[in-house]
Amino acid sequence: MDLYQVWIESIEVEVKPGRYWVGDPCYVIDEDRWMELVESANYFMSSVVGVLDDLMVLSFGTKYGDGVYFGNNGFAFVVDAGMIGLVPEKLVQRENTALGVFVDFDRPTRCSREEDGTLIFGDLVIQTGDMDYDDEDDYDDDDDSFHRH
Repeated sequence: MDLYQVWIESIEVEVKPGRYWVGDPCYVIDEDRWMELVESANYFMSSVVGVLDDLMVLSFGTKYGDGVYFGNNGFAFVVDAGMIGLVPEKLVQRENTALGVFVDFDRPTRCSREEDGTLIFGDLVIQTGDMDYDDEDDYDDDDDSFHRH
């Protein structure tokens, strides 16, 4: 099978009301099911939606792949699979939930990836195209977290 990547400049998806985890899905999807998820979405290369147990997993590629990206909530999203997504709470099976945040949508909510790499999940906005980090941004070995000054 030939793999290819399609960068759709901007895409918008409406998700159902519910509780979701936002972060790199590789951290919370059970390892035994990871390949099932990515194969359902053509490795998230030509689709932003994968399916497990009839539940939709939305995942947008970041502008620059792996790294650390900051949300408008001040959270540092660590990315290891080149994507940040929305995982229904029922599918969150692993212990790494501290690498993302939970969000609650009480109505259908639009999520999008903008041309500049901005990812939007309801009120949560994550800049993945802005690589202008302050020299003061650093990794804290003591509490295993990133801090933006």
